[in-house]
Amino acid sequence: MVVDINSTLATLRGYLLTGNAQLKTERAAIWKDTEEGIAHFDDMAKQFTNPENKKAWQEARGLFQEFRVAQDKAEALAFTPDAFPATKLLTTEAAPRVNLMFEELSRMIDEEVGLDASANRKALLKTMADARGNLAAAVAQLRMFLLTGDASNKNQFDTLFGNFAKAADALAQQQQLLSKTQAESFGKIAKARSEFSPITDRLFQIRSSDQWNAPVHILVTEAAPRANKILDLLEGPKNAAGKRIGGLKGNQQVMLKQDSDKINSDMSFLGMVEWALLAAGLALAGLISFLSARSIAVPMRRMVEAMKKLAAGDFNVVLPGLGRKDEVGDMASAVENFKLAAIAKAQQEAREREEADHKLAAERKAAMHQLADQFETAVGNIIETVSAASTELEA
Repeated sequence: MVVDINSTLATLRGYLLTGNAQLKTERAAIWKDTEEGIAHFDDMAKQFTNPENKKAWQEARGLFQEFRVAQDKAEALAFTPDAFPATKLLTTEAAPRVNLMFEELSRMIDEEVGLDASANRKALLKTMADARGNLAAAVAQLRMFLLTGDASNKNQFDTLFGNFAKAADALAQQQQLLSKTQAESFGKIAKARSEFSPITDRLFQIRSSDQWNAPVHILVTEAAPRANKILDLLEGPKNAAGKRIGGLKGNQQVMLKQDSDKINSDMSFLGMVEWALLAAGLALAGLISFLSARSIAVPMRRMVEAMKKLAAGDFNVVLPGLGRKDEVGDMASAVENFKLAAIAKAQQEAREREEADHKLAAERKAAMHQLADQFETAVGNIIETVSAASTELEA
């Protein structure tokens, strides 16, 4: 918006200087962007936390409208008859009277040329010519002063118009030499002269004032002051170095820095808290590790030793951790179940071996009995054979 303010002023000044219609189009486009910026700023202003900033924006908001009205007024007035009041006064009031005096003097001179050329009349003709010449030259200097504002042109006008006045007064003293037509013309000249003199005073007064160029005067006295006031509100007033400090922009920057400092402070505090929590966490982790080592690692080592004995067949070992209500207890219970299962298996195997031994012994005994029986039978058969043979021999 600051850029748009300066841009609208620059394009308006350019238009007032050149009359280039393209600059009017550009200024309208800039104002369209400015209006969009104002609407956007209205939305942001709703979030202001500083009441002074809200008040400053509301004041700037109203000045924007006045600023545009003043610019439009200057632009509309430019290159119209009312743009230069002194020139308008010259055109509408002074010039008609000058033209009348010039025409009547010319008429008097034209008539005088046709009259007898006596010494008095020649002098009268010269006075008429001097009056007309000085009037023409004086008006030329008047126009130059209105154009340039140069005091030397005003001084020359005063001299030349003074010469015209002297010539007119000389004609008044020679009215007895004037014809009836010349006398009527001189009467018109005298009346126009009396009306013209106060008009010139007004012309010089207007041209010497700040209001001689009305559009520029509006730009300087109405548009520019409002622009400066808006800039004061937005960016702060200018210091001795011509730099704007403060305003809405500066206040928001201060508040932003305060918020940033607070955030940084909070972040530093949070960082300290995080480090403290980290240290506490590490300490707690160390404590937990120590307690874990005592509550878990030691029983686990004992459990490993007991399992080694159990693996070696020592079923009388007492497992550590039985009865605990934690993972160590669960593991001890599981190993205890394994131990009981191993004992049951060993007992089952012992029983099976004992039964096998009994069966084997019985089988051996039965085999011995069978063998004895067979031996006895064989011996009996031999004895019978021998007995039969002996009997036969005896026979």
